[in-house]
Amino acid sequence: MRHSIGPNWVNPFWLPGALLFFILSTASFGQENKVLFPVRVGGAWGYINAHGKLKIKPSYDQATAFQDGLATVRIDQLWGYIDTDGKLVIKHQFDDAEPFSEGLALVRLCDRYGYINRKGAYLINPYYTEAESFSQGLASVKLGKRKLIIDRSEKVIAEDNYDEVKRYQNGLAPARKGRVWGFIDTEGNWVIPPIFRSAEPFSDKVALVKQKDLYGWIDATGAFIIPPTYKIVGQENSAFSEGLAAVLLGKRWGYINKQGKVALPGKYDWAEPFRHGLAKVYVGDSIGYIDTTGTFVWKPTD
Repeated sequence: MRHSIGPNWVNPFWLPGALLFFILSTASFGQENKVLFPVRVGGAWGYINAHGKLKIKPSYDQATAFQDGLATVRIDQLWGYIDTDGKLVIKHQFDDAEPFSEGLALVRLCDRYGYINRKGAYLINPYYTEAESFSQGLASVKLGKRKLIIDRSEKVIAEDNYDEVKRYQNGLAPARKGRVWGFIDTEGNWVIPPIFRSAEPFSDKVALVKQKDLYGWIDATGAFIIPPTYKIVGQENSAFSEGLAAVLLGKRWGYINKQGKVALPGKYDWAEPFRHGLAKVYVGDSIGYIDTTGTFVWKPTD
């Protein structure tokens, strides 16, 4: 069926410049306003927007970052999921819950793991003894003594070839064989041989690895882009994101860029990756958010 243009249709190129700018700016602001960040105020957790304005009242015992439009929040000992309006969309029922990834979320009931959809229904029942979130269509799980890589239909892609496998990114996943780590592809083949003492998933096209007692970052070929020169990093929180990575600089945390240069000096007692232009940092036990210049958007609060 051919759709005609009705009499109320307006060609956007006919709009006055100021009006068109207003419409586009309003749409952009609406999207930006939906990006929320967890904060702790008076011992309870809530959410602020990118401008540091409180958007969801602090009322949770624990709260995590939004991903795919939902966030995990805890009340008492049980986890559920809320949307960006603060509405509870999946009730508090899980002993542990991970963020949504590719339409599925990893959850734990007692000592078993399964996967739910955005309506809270199980797509994969909770019977795995260990599990990772889905990424690029695959997940690492453990069933009894069997270590498996499965797809969303629970088809086994690889089995018992590794002692541990982490999340896939850039088509590669960190895998451990014995005491050393390398990277495998989506068919379970070694792409970067297991030569590292530890390894983290790729992020921003680079991966954190430990060689001997020092940490550095490699590219997808296994070549170091930042040589292993750091003694202590935060592993997952030291993943590169938006061009920066948190590292321990002396006795406090700061950020470096992909050239290995200090971008933000060590001022914080703990630092996490940047997300949508902001990063969560700790000063003592207080939580704040900084932008990429190091300016506080949300000053540290308890």
